[in-house]
Amino acid sequence: MQLIIDTHVHIHSCYEPGAFFRSLLRNLAALAPGAVRAAVLTERAGADVYAQLASGRCVPGEGVTVAPVPGRGVLEVSTEDEGQCFLLPGRQVNTCERLEVLALFTEAAFADGLSVQETIDAVLSAGGVPVVAWSPGKWFFRRGRMVRSVLAHFELGQVALGDTSLRPTVWPEPGVMRQGRRRGVPVLAGTDPLPVVTDVSCPGTYASLLEMPVDFELSSQWMHSALPRLPSQRVGRRNGPVRFARRWLGNALAGRLATR
Repeated sequence: MQLIIDTHVHIHSCYEPGAFFRSLLRNLAALAPGAVRAAVLTERAGADVYAQLASGRCVPGEGVTVAPVPGRGVLEVSTEDEGQCFLLPGRQVNTCERLEVLALFTEAAFADGLSVQETIDAVLSAGGVPVVAWSPGKWFFRRGRMVRSVLAHFELGQVALGDTSLRPTVWPEPGVMRQGRRRGVPVLAGTDPLPVVTDVSCPGTYASLLEMPVDFELSSQWMHSALPRLPSQRVGRRNGPVRFARRWLGNALAGRLATR
């Protein structure tokens, strides 16, 4: 059995939730027909979309159903035409070094502004899987050395690295990612949708494909224990230079407008 999972998604306020979920379902199905589909909602500080969806306070749109799966810590998203996928909880945390750490499979809240090691310790204590996520320009020089230091400090299997669709196709795999992968550090793929209206079609275009046991039953607890040791491959597509520039400039413009 296969699992296709986008490990880095956001549902921004500029998105129509129904369009977001239909894109996610279609894109994941295109990457791995017949595989179990899933995504991790890595929410930023102050966001609580996962809780709103679980409680019914956020309505995903006509034709889209979202319901908690009893006892498994996941939500099931389904439409009549595209079938179903699972949505798992997570967080995105910004460290004082301006690195991004994802906390997968936990609904716990984490403070921004701690060091990367303190943040990872907090995620591990909360029962999550910490992922140091790549972002344009953030793994160079001192911060690149810091990511290497993190991988050396924590035991193999405690920390993963995150690759995203934002890394342009002309941008080679970063050295720290390549070295970590060769040592057995998991490298997980995700789309990292930006707060730009056109990014509503992005979820599920870049993801991790994992081989699962035949009797696999997806839950947050099972994924927490199994993901770091399961072999996976990154599938889908990253952005070309033009697409990357449009998304990145759109994100910068959205940030400036939000601060006015």
